[in-house]
Amino acid sequence: MDRRQFLEVAATMAVGAALPSPAVAEERAVLTPQDLRYLGVFKLPEDDPGTARTRFGYSAGTMAIRRVAGELRIFVTGSAVGDPAGLTDAVYEVDYPGTGPIDSAPRARLIRNWGDIYGGRRRLRDTNQAPQTTGLLYENGRLWWTYGSSYFSGSDPDPSLGVAYLTDSTGAKRIYGPWRTQEHSQRTRGYMTLLPNDFATAYTGGQRLCVGTPQTSGNAAGPVGAVLYAMGNFDPTTLPADTAGATGGSIPYSVSCRRLVHHDGEHPQERNTNYKVCGWNVLYDYSKGAWLKDGEATFNNYGYRVDYFSGCAWVQTPSKAGLVYVGAMVEPVPGRQYQGDSLPHLWYGPEGMACCHGQTCGFPGTGQKAASAVPKLCIYDPADVARAATGAVAPWGFAPKTLTNLASLAPSAINPTITLNYQFSSAAFDADERLLLVTEVGREVYGEPRPVVHVFQVLDNSQAPQPPTNVRVVTQ
Repeated sequence: MDRRQFLEVAATMAVGAALPSPAVAEERAVLTPQDLRYLGVFKLPEDDPGTARTRFGYSAGTMAIRRVAGELRIFVTGSAVGDPAGLTDAVYEVDYPGTGPIDSAPRARLIRNWGDIYGGRRRLRDTNQAPQTTGLLYENGRLWWTYGSSYFSGSDPDPSLGVAYLTDSTGAKRIYGPWRTQEHSQRTRGYMTLLPNDFATAYTGGQRLCVGTPQTSGNAAGPVGAVLYAMGNFDPTTLPADTAGATGGSIPYSVSCRRLVHHDGEHPQERNTNYKVCGWNVLYDYSKGAWLKDGEATFNNYGYRVDYFSGCAWVQTPSKAGLVYVGAMVEPVPGRQYQGDSLPHLWYGPEGMACCHGQTCGFPGTGQKAASAVPKLCIYDPADVARAATGAVAPWGFAPKTLTNLASLAPSAINPTITLNYQFSSAAFDADERLLLVTEVGREVYGEPRPVVHVFQVLDNSQAPQPPTNVRVVTQ
């Protein structure tokens, strides 16, 4: 034990808690962007409104992965506006076809249409809102799912978690949930990842299943930066489902949460100030003047909260480890000119209206606008997460080791500008071939906008990279 570890243990024991040695978390080097080699992209199967009854158009790209007889498989949600059977967010399973450039990328094959894995259990208190599936995770025959309403603004949280037990031989499903989590549902209705066994044993009491979410519209209880919560272990087959609806202020929950990374309105995540915020003295009335101020150095963005992380994956190889997030931040795009300024502006306004200084935004609808946002890659040190898990530091008390532009890892393949909300919507890590998969929403227009999946090889100096085991040869 070195001096830093000794002091941490001593400090924690002084307040009545014992901190396990962080050796498990520190025995690997922290993952860096240089450890990620871009392989290419693959596309999803063609839509089939007939026999297969699938629709990938307008999918949110929510993804999970698993291995079947050594073959990598990908679960991905279908259309968020209804598949041929009228279901939103149906789940399809496809193969991994290998990768290529975006124009000639291989197309995955449909393995199975699992369809409805929710059984009518995505319950919301506001029945005028449609539930959205924003997290999937496969684990030992169980496909976990998270859901919610992006416009939820109440104080009483909805349930946000459910699970489907899958039977591969017959395609049957046993569905359980939904459950309310200890953290507000607007912090637990999104991305999911699984902690490695050794880390969970050392720091979370064996709790491996983790959840978080990006900031959503109009919700003060949502995250303001990266979040991740390890959920308490429980038996889904015996835990009663929670109902949606007003809780009378008591806000009961069924699933406990341990804060590993937590940023909220009181503890927003820090960032650079490469943007400005502006507005009208009288809303939308140019004649009454305007104001302009430097960007706030946190994800709070002076209350606009447009920065976010929408996908998360724990990446661990024999010699490298990191908690990886993908998302977006308001920042200048290299080479772009901004009306009246050298930095992009952030403002609130209706669709199509420029800011009070003439900068424009391509995002649809009324709401927060920015002249530009860029895709972001964020990596946390597992040793910091370990200390937060054991109470040695606050879950907002450490910064990521990496916060960089995701497009810089693949400048010819990943566009430098964000054009859609939650554009990079999901991430997953396959330890067998050391592949980091990231979905990008709407990148392929094939009748309708559809997701594609970017693939990175995680380089590891303990062993030579292994060739993929199930790549198809694509002929031009």
